[in-house]
Amino acid sequence: MRLVVVPPLFDLTLTPVIEADDRLIDLNAHFVHRLTAPDALRQLAERVPADEAVFVHAAAAALGRERAGFGTLRAAGLALRFAAANDPSLRLAGDDVELVDGSTESSTQVVAAAARTRLFDPEIALAATAGQVIHLVLETDQQLPAVVGIVAAVGAGNVVLCGRFATEHRAALGAVEALRGVRFDEWAPRWRLADDWAPRPIRWVKRPGDWTPGEEWVGWLAPRDVLAVPAEAWASCVGLTVTAAQVHGDDFVDVHGDTVDLSGFTPSIELLVGAPGVSAEETRETAIRLVESGRLAGLSPFRLPAGAPPVWAGTALDLLDVSGHDLPRWSRFAVAEAPLAELNAELASRADYPGRFAAEATPLAELNAELASRTDLYPGRFAACCLSRPDEPGDWDPSAVVVDSSVVNLRTGRAFRVHPKLAPVLERLANGDAHALTRLPEAGRVKLADQLVRSGALRRSA
Repeated sequence: MRLVVVPPLFDLTLTPVIEADDRLIDLNAHFVHRLTAPDALRQLAERVPADEAVFVHAAAAALGRERAGFGTLRAAGLALRFAAANDPSLRLAGDDVELVDGSTESSTQVVAAAARTRLFDPEIALAATAGQVIHLVLETDQQLPAVVGIVAAVGAGNVVLCGRFATEHRAALGAVEALRGVRFDEWAPRWRLADDWAPRPIRWVKRPGDWTPGEEWVGWLAPRDVLAVPAEAWASCVGLTVTAAQVHGDDFVDVHGDTVDLSGFTPSIELLVGAPGVSAEETRETAIRLVESGRLAGLSPFRLPAGAPPVWAGTALDLLDVSGHDLPRWSRFAVAEAPLAELNAELASRADYPGRFAAEATPLAELNAELASRTDLYPGRFAACCLSRPDEPGDWDPSAVVVDSSVVNLRTGRAFRVHPKLAPVLERLANGDAHALTRLPEAGRVKLADQLVRSGALRRSA
């Protein structure tokens, strides 16, 4: 019998599948529920400027809906981001974490961040009351600050580190002074979509070996892994997303620069931006083509895997050293002999380059903004996003909310105020009354509809 503890920060749409005699303490779910609870959001809205408070109120409204969806995930991500805005160590997104000083690839910087942050104090206190040896599930680097805090509170001798990240980085983690004395176990739980995110039991497949017979599943796979999934598995697949740096018809170029033929598959596609030798214009054209076919899941920055050779799909690279990264996941690089090689080298030597918290002026951010106005991209790298979704009824964007006489779109980040008398009309429209606007005088109706379309709240003019 194991006491399985899942630390923050992990995919909030997943829950572990454990043995019948195991016991679970899901601190990740506890953390998310605590920071997105109605009282927590009311208090948060009081602490932020008025122009930001309306978004917090909108997040609370979206999280209060009966049916979870993309709007719920965007609301949760916004709540986590605002809740951590003043933390001295960490900046949060719904699906990511950034160290204020450094990178999760450096255990020294992780330990320093864990000592300063107060974000996880209630969850750490809860772990400390377990009263027995815990199996602490470390699946991703994002959980490292919480793991360090939990080990300090529980005592290293009472912790067994398990999970995929723990197994892959066992030697380096075992050398970290703050973790000295923990034991390791190669056991890792399988995962399924959490009850709030799936109408029935659905397994999560991140690697081919995660698939088990007899159950429906969704997956987010590398192109080569799609071909490694057993043929009989596809009959029970109810959603598939694939990550690729280039897409040419059925040919997918993966993060390693290898081309994989996925003839016969029509997955949703996460497109990587910034791969060596791939121009911004090519990436944009590919993204638009995928939007038009309804297959673009989202955009993410290209990152060269740690240990990669100095060539990517025929493009020579200069691999750059970053000292102190004892938990490496990515290789920093510059394109050899490129006109901007010196600038690339300068940027790539920074611990936080490339990263998901890019400046607003980057090509990735600009392309994201352009495409977000045209289609409903995934709100993050969440497992539940892979589940095939039914068409949303009506023309109201499911990520838009009417709150405090304002229309707020959590997808586009836009908001505008309306006359208080119009708020009930828009609430009826948001709740499925397709004829709500038709009762308004024509001039006012057209003007309001145009505002709604520009904000992305309405999919077409009324």
